[in-house]
Amino acid sequence: MPRVKAGELSLSEIRNLARQHNKVSTIKGIDKLSRAALISEIQKMGYEIDHAKKRIRQVKRTAAERKAKDLTVSAAGERKPQKRTVKKQVRAALIAGGSAPVLTYDRGEDYL
Repeated sequence: MPRVKAGELSLSEIRNLARQHNKVSTIKGIDKLSRAALISEIQKMGYEIDHAKKRIRQVKRTAAERKAKDLTVSAAGERKPQKRTVKKQVRAALIAGGSAPVLTYDRGEDYL
């Protein structure tokens, strides 16, 4: 096992901090990861280890970094219609003189 630099936290201390932290405690297999792997996982989550103060803190990000997320749009028809949208469609059909469709959940209960 390589020596830890003076003033830095050991593997067991980092594990204890990670277990006590709300978001970082979701890392799977904390006991199986090496020190370097655990530090890199914590950094991937947007946190850094403050060895001097013995705590994990969130890395400050710029507004551009916060906005730079990969957002995908699903193909048409994959999303269920919202309640408001369905109700507006029914009202529009009634106003236009059509008959109101019977909307039901999968359970068979009447929707309107």
